[in-house]
Amino acid sequence: MVPGLSLEEQIKLHESEALRCEHLSIVNTSPETIDNRLCGEMISISYAREYDRNFKKKQFPGGVFMFDIGKIKSVTPGSMPGELHEFHVVYDGFSGVTKVNLNLNDYASDSVTIPGKEHIWRLLTSSGGT
Repeated sequence: MVPGLSLEEQIKLHESEALRCEHLSIVNTSPETIDNRLCGEMISISYAREYDRNFKKKQFPGGVFMFDIGKIKSVTPGSMPGELHEFHVVYDGFSGVTKVNLNLNDYASDSVTIPGKEHIWRLLTSSGGT
């Protein structure tokens, strides 16, 4: 926790600091298709967090969600329009691959700084920093 910042500001800071450190920016338009051409791309996905002494249900009645940045290892597209797509994502600091089902309709632009639910996602691109 960062002293002096509200909990909402700290949630925003969680992703923005990682983007800054990794020299990444959010791609504001969703991909036209979801397939293995996304392999190797960076992605940011929102995940639910447990309530704790900082994030209390009273303050966040709908749940606490934060974006985490990873790299797409593989994608299995859904066979029907509107179906979920299975992404396998690798996160720094975690062993193994995380499997997550994502919907194209849950793609978010950079205007979303605090996710309101789990599995909101966006692709990331290099912002050209040094």
